[in-house]
Amino acid sequence: MLHRTGKRSGTIRAMNQISPKLAEIKHSVIPNPGEDGQFHTIHSVGQTVQVLPTKTRPKKLMFVGSNGHRYQYLLKGLEDLHLDERIMQLLSIINVMFNKINRNEPGSYEARNYTVIPLASRSGLIQWVEGATPLFTLYKRWQQH
Repeated sequence: MLHRTGKRSGTIRAMNQISPKLAEIKHSVIPNPGEDGQFHTIHSVGQTVQVLPTKTRPKKLMFVGSNGHRYQYLLKGLEDLHLDERIMQLLSIINVMFNKINRNEPGSYEARNYTVIPLASRSGLIQWVEGATPLFTLYKRWQQH
């Protein structure tokens, strides 16, 4: 199955075409990536994958947790995500510090962070943040004005 969703959003492919092994996962014992504080496993993997129209063709996929929640991730290849993971860890520490310093003050600051999971030296998962605007998109808009 191949379905074009438009120039900006890429194409939709069937998971079993991209990874038959992932498509077969049901009731696994694999921990759901990036779950904070609670242990849930991957119940199943979404049956469609959105291939984004950028240079490295990252794939947006979905895991269904054993708790019934859906978790979207970007699977990136050809890129080392270890530095990204460390930056997210630093932002988490900064948030803890901000919370201790500004405990009772309204309007305290918080850095938005997300889960980054390096899988190998040149691939990994990044938690999908709905409604986020990529930095490159902002840069392109700025250039056009």
